[in-house]
Amino acid sequence: GLFDFVTDIAYSVEVTEWFKFRIEEAVGRISREGHVPVLYVVHQDWVIFSRIFDLTPETGMPPGSVFRTKISGVSVLCIHGIHPSPINFGTHFRQYVFDMSICRACLMCPDNPVSAWNFILDEDAKNVLAMGEFFTRHLVSI
Repeated sequence: GLFDFVTDIAYSVEVTEWFKFRIEEAVGRISREGHVPVLYVVHQDWVIFSRIFDLTPETGMPPGSVFRTKISGVSVLCIHGIHPSPINFGTHFRQYVFDMSICRACLMCPDNPVSAWNFILDEDAKNVLAMGEFFTRHLVSI
């Protein structure tokens, strides 16, 4: 069956403490390896995540998609996206591709994802133009 979100369980002290511990552990491991932690948090977990950590929206990125926070003293970039499950893929494929573009921008340049995001948007616009030109050159009247 489908996942049924039970607020009482999700917001319980045991669940939030376990969730926070796991996130802190992952962030610590990533930062010890010399990387800026970039977390992709699926919508189903965002409900808990956003209650535990103070999130500041990343200026210049699509609204509601990228946030910064401090976890165990480490600056972390957090992406709020959809779950890449087959159930979501059928109806939310475009949203998932969009989320992955945002994720790509954050991984390319975690200190300034807006510059990478603008690069990706420019790249996409050039690809769309090239496709349009290709199909225009290959039109055949019937």
